[in-house]
Formats: sequence, C-alpha cells, structure tokens
Amino acid sequence: MKTFDGKNITKKHITEVLRTQDSTKIYALYKRIYGNVKQSGIFDFIREYAPSQRIFRMAFKLAYNDKHQIRRGAIDIECCSKHGLYRGDARKRVVDLLKRECKDVTSAYAKRPMMGFTHLYFCSPVYGHSDYNKACMIVIEGNERFCELVIKYADKFFGPVYDNK
Repeated sequence: MKTFDGKNITKKHITEVLRTQDSTKIYALYKRIYGNVKQSGIFDFIREYAPSQRIFRMAFKLAYNDKHQIRRGAIDIECCSKHGLYRGDARKRVVDLLKRECKDVTSAYAKRPMMGFTHLYFCSPVYGHSDYNKACMIVIEGNERFCELVIKYADKFFGPVYDNK
C-alpha cells in the first residue's frame, strides 16, 4: 500500500484504473492522489504505473487526449520531446539545422546537406557520405524541390569555404 499525501491507495487500485483506459477516471485518481492536475504529470504517472506495455505506449494518448486529435500545435511540445514522442515537422527540422550550420561554416564540426539515393543527409563537407557521423534528415521522394532548394542555399555558405579549386 502506498501513501500519497496521507491517502492510502494500493498499486492494485491504480493499475485497475489504468487498465480501464478511461481518461476521466485516470484524471480523477491523479487529482485524488496529488491534488492539482497537470497533463505532463499525468503522462509521467501513467508511464510509471502502467500495468502493461500497451498502456505504457498509450500514455500519451490518455494524458493528452483532448489535444492529441484536435490541434498538434497546442500540445505541450517540451514535455513530449522530453519523452521522445514529438519530433516536429521534418522540413522545419531541416531548415532549423541548416540555419545553425550556416552560422559557422569554418568549424571542424560543420555539416552540410548532401543528397543520397533515398534521403537528404547532413554530413561533413570534407568527408561527404563517408562521414561516420552523418545525420539522415528527410526522405527525398515527395520533397525533391525542397531538397534542391536546401542544397542551393547551403552552397552559398559552404561553397567558397571548401571548394578545392
């Protein structure tokens, strides 16, 4: 039996409520235990006491059920990315990384975009595709024009620095 702020609640009762997968009951139990309700707290609570892998994987949907289907932009992105569930828009991640890399192109750790057969990679301008630390960013299929624009933009910054002419 666990004691939460002077309230005795068994782990068996917690797992029974989580097995119902009823977000109203889960919120009520969380409020009874902790007092104030925070969605990130409920998310952590479900992940901690999940009786099975299925409920462990559904923690996000149970905790953020109202925002999960209505608006992606309104989700608590910091919490979701902390738990590895929110990756953001792929094109936005590419543009953000490109902006960061173009700030200091002379650095030994700078990465530039390069096209592979199926993906756009960010890899060392010196080693190219043989860079062991290259990052696969986006699938080229369906994003051909976007990938071309990213590479043209990067050539403005990386071209004069690393051309061996």
